[in-house]
Amino acid sequence: MKTKNFYYGWVIVFIAGLTVFFSGPGQTYSNAAFIDEYIQTFGWSRTEVSSIYSLAILFGIIWGIANGLERIGTNIVWANYFGRKHVGSINGIGSTMLVIGSSLGPLPLGLGHDIFQSYSLTIYMMIIFPIIGLVCALLAKKLVKNY
Repeated sequence: MKTKNFYYGWVIVFIAGLTVFFSGPGQTYSNAAFIDEYIQTFGWSRTEVSSIYSLAILFGIIWGIANGLERIGTNIVWANYFGRKHVGSINGIGSTMLVIGSSLGPLPLGLGHDIFQSYSLTIYMMIIFPIIGLVCALLAKKLVKNY
């Protein structure tokens, strides 16, 4: 059975076009289309809209750099503490725990808001968890390699 060859060139052009549209120039066009609406709805000046847009772009750049460094750091730490042989399994378990933690995170905040009528006290109480994590990380023993 003979199949017809499919030319993927136009698919690549379409995806590249979407990439360009959703990148900086595309964002600028979208922002410019709604600038009058921002000014009317929020009472902002053009300078404020431009400043907020510029700060959002700067935030995105800094956030991307920070997340990239965090991913590199996490993989190095896991390899140093657990060995390189099982990094894939550990990464999978760590990602699963991250998703579970992210899904359960709003529950204590909601419960704390119901009890204390404010998020502030609950957030202050949750500061203990990163401190516990820091102490555990400092006390953790490195992997002893048996060659």
